[in-house]
Amino acid sequence: MNNPQNPIGLIKESEKIWWAGVNAVEARRCTENFLSVDQHGIYFGTFMVRHDQYRNILVVGGGKGVGEMGAGLEAVLLDRIPADKKIFGRLNVPDDKVMALKAMEVVGCRPPGQNLPTERVVASTERIIESIQTSHPDDLIIFLIAGGGSALLELPIPPLKLDELQVVTRLLSQRGASIHQLNAVRKRLSRVKGGGLARIAGGRMIVTLTISDVLGDPLSIIASGPTVLDAEANTNSVKQEAIQVLNQFALSRDEVPASAWSILEWPDSEWQAEKRSDDSISKSNLHFIIANNQSAVEAAGRKAKTLGFAVNSETDFEPSSIEEVASRVVRVLQDGAAGVSGSRGCFISGGEPIVRLGSNPGLGGRNQHLVLTVLEKLVSNKFVYENFRFSFLSGGTDGEDGTTNVAGGRIDQSIVEQAIQAQGLEEIRFELKAGNSFGWLSKWNANFESGKTGTNVCDLRIIVWERD
Repeated sequence: MNNPQNPIGLIKESEKIWWAGVNAVEARRCTENFLSVDQHGIYFGTFMVRHDQYRNILVVGGGKGVGEMGAGLEAVLLDRIPADKKIFGRLNVPDDKVMALKAMEVVGCRPPGQNLPTERVVASTERIIESIQTSHPDDLIIFLIAGGGSALLELPIPPLKLDELQVVTRLLSQRGASIHQLNAVRKRLSRVKGGGLARIAGGRMIVTLTISDVLGDPLSIIASGPTVLDAEANTNSVKQEAIQVLNQFALSRDEVPASAWSILEWPDSEWQAEKRSDDSISKSNLHFIIANNQSAVEAAGRKAKTLGFAVNSETDFEPSSIEEVASRVVRVLQDGAAGVSGSRGCFISGGEPIVRLGSNPGLGGRNQHLVLTVLEKLVSNKFVYENFRFSFLSGGTDGEDGTTNVAGGRIDQSIVEQAIQAQGLEEIRFELKAGNSFGWLSKWNANFESGKTGTNVCDLRIIVWERD
């Protein structure tokens, strides 16, 4: 047990618990554990593709962790498949995730922390499409998908240009659109999203391996579902959904580029021609989730138990606002201080709360904003208990948070007490309104920097506490 007068011990233990969750969903490890091969074929979990069913293996994909996934795939398959077959392909990643693989090219397509497609993304996506179109009809195609894939696999439908698509995405993000709402629009403006890559592959056999960064693991939402055929692609309701999202966030005709509106308002005949379904594609299209947020939460919980904490956990399956999640954290801490939850407890949760920012926010990210919002509530309530200590850590499992180089933030009882003594409530509220959580947390040494993690399964939040 920690020295009860040493809050640093709780901070370190919260970090150990967070890392246990992240390490359990590390992309290379999960891929290696999911794949196997013998003299008969390749096994994806328990599903086998016989060696005589395919000619070669094309591996393509995009996301923050797909380079590590590719490394795991090579470790299992490269020297074990029949000698007459080869593996080749192309994977789109952020610049800081580039690595050298033997059979596949891992291509840096955007700067770290810039979660928008770039011209390099478009160019590399065109190369991926070309490799699919020129592959042999009997080739097996393995798609690797991970968090961040929406921004790393993109090709706008003409006449929409990339900078115009970026305008739409940026406006929706700033106004607090959820990932489901963002994708409802992005899928209607893209050649590759909403099953676009599966249609390009035609009847070739496709196996998609996914590390999910969306709670509940909806395949059509993760990376905007590049290999998931839209069941309603031929109906007017899908088109209307995208328009309704734009209207919901009050995006006017002047704000949204005319080219985007022209695509969303295509006549049904043109829409159906672009987004047609094909039963033969569905029959040859397999999907497997190999890691998700729940896996990380469960692994973190196991670690917390080994450290002597009584553990409770939850995963939010509905998008919640920063305010709602912060209030939940405060209630957990209040219960801990009151002795409701035992003398040494841990609460673990996952998900991505929605934050709404102004038009010109400062530096920060979702996790840092959440931590600072929790601190604001604790300071305003003068949350000080003589015999109670805690640490709260919230971090993106990909090691990134917004436009910063940190994973998130963390606070403890001592920071609350110091902020109260410094009468810092108004400053905290000012920085929250300015969207400058990074600046405030940096001054108090309260940022959480993890470095590269090799995965991305949403955020992971750890609360630990102890009472005398």
